[in-house]
Amino acid sequence: PPEDAMGHLKFELTEKAHLFVSVFDIKLQLRYRSEVFQNVDAGEHSYMWDGRDDQGRLLDEGGYKVRIELMDLDGMVHSGGTFNIDIRY
Repeated sequence: PPEDAMGHLKFELTEKAHLFVSVFDIKLQLRYRSEVFQNVDAGEHSYMWDGRDDQGRLLDEGGYKVRIELMDLDGMVHSGGTFNIDIRY
């Protein structure tokens, strides 16, 4: 898909952490994509989703939810939040 069709999220971490990013349908019932980023430094970051699922298939246009969870370096898991993202081709 063209870059302007992709979903972008910007967020800030207050400490170094591992990130777990999952993309769901709008009702948070069906997970389409899951990614793990290890040892992400504190500071401002962005996540770009290309509209594809874990098998590389391009999903339909529309609204999706992105859930970010964090695991600090002590192993504690924290919710980073759930965000709406809209994909248009």
